[in-house]
Amino acid sequence: VAGGVSAHVIRFLTTSRWDLPFICNGILVGLVSICAGCDAVRPASAFAIGGVAAVLFSGACVAEKRLRIDDPVSAFAVHGVAGLWGTIAASLFSMEGTVLGRPLEAPALPVQLLGAVAIITFSVLASLTLFMCIRKMGILKSSALQQRRGLDHESNIRAYNMLGQVDR
Repeated sequence: VAGGVSAHVIRFLTTSRWDLPFICNGILVGLVSICAGCDAVRPASAFAIGGVAAVLFSGACVAEKRLRIDDPVSAFAVHGVAGLWGTIAASLFSMEGTVLGRPLEAPALPVQLLGAVAIITFSVLASLTLFMCIRKMGILKSSALQQRRGLDHESNIRAYNMLGQVDR
């Protein structure tokens, strides 16, 4: 709930328009960010985690646009940014004796950060390996015709009504 509401407020304040896909992604951001600590945080903390995740998601979307990164469904902002925040927030908001709970008894934040670094390292190395193999096979990029028509054309499911704009 907090992710969707926060995403809506942020988007409405910046564009003065309703943006349903952004709100839906905000809901997903809240869900992704709470997964790491769902068993260890109070409901009010879960709400705060989701709200902060929506702010980070919004910032990541702006950064992707400025960097001209092609991410049409904001997958990195939803899963990467919110997942990383959720991993860190699990230690910050835990009821089991960490930073914002009782006095710090275990080095939870450094452990969570180490886990995040391990996940990022594995993901980057696995992705690079996979994409380099696909590139060597010559199938990484779609053809010029597929790009003009749109990749949804191949499945006979039209994502957008573009009649008359592209030769079918």
